[in-house]
Amino acid sequence: MTGVAIWFITQKLDFAAIGDAFRRAELIWIVPALLLFVLSKLLGAYRLQIFWRVIGVRLSDAYNLRLYWLGMFYNFFLPGGIGGDGYKVYLLRKTQDTPVKSLVTTVLLDRVSGLAVLVLLALAVSVAVELPYGLHRWAWALIPVGLGLHALGLRLVFPRHLPTLLPAFLWSLGVQGGQAIAAACLCAGLGVESGFAGYVFIFLLSSIVLVVPLPSLGGLGLREAVILLGANELGLDPAVSVSMSLLFYLISALASAGGLYYHLRPAALGSPS
Repeated sequence: MTGVAIWFITQKLDFAAIGDAFRRAELIWIVPALLLFVLSKLLGAYRLQIFWRVIGVRLSDAYNLRLYWLGMFYNFFLPGGIGGDGYKVYLLRKTQDTPVKSLVTTVLLDRVSGLAVLVLLALAVSVAVELPYGLHRWAWALIPVGLGLHALGLRLVFPRHLPTLLPAFLWSLGVQGGQAIAAACLCAGLGVESGFAGYVFIFLLSSIVLVVPLPSLGGLGLREAVILLGANELGLDPAVSVSMSLLFYLISALASAGGLYYHLRPAALGSPS
């Protein structure tokens, strides 16, 4: 999948323009973007901790964070994006008296929670974007519909987790909102002075696609393909759009690489309690 996406990009993009975008960039903006990304992952770890507690999994916050970071490393550097989730289920099944079904359901819910907020954020941001056929005019009306469908889905599919609806939603808002602001920081570093909403919107769309565990290396190529298509559709600068995506990939790789320590030294994960 990564190879196909990269081939598509090479056919549609002027790489000289990307080089120019990088040469003009103020790369100091990578620092706040990286910090926001790391913060979003800390919030994500706490969101998952909320879900663990509902099914009776008792982990210290420190252990949960270490395990989360190891999962980030596996999800990013193993094709498919589910290696980290699978490892968490495998390890917790060995250390916790919790059925596999409950563990799998919880990691699935963690993804669904993030996806729901991504869709709602994309709808909110689209109000400030000129979408084809005037679709942005319907965005505000669709937001309460999306909220209702999310609550209904949780009640029907994950009834045990219904009490976590509001806190998990708020933590998810912090996770996805932090990454969206990180993307905006990267755009600022690339010289964008207006039209931030458009760039953030296509970034959110690409993030929605990456929730699906497709065979790729950390989403490389897939995000860029979606962003390139969106940039062309909305009249944004394709070189800046893809450069923003590549920089975001870089900070994601830097942050996720921290989990390598726990891969090389499993004992450093410590005790769950």
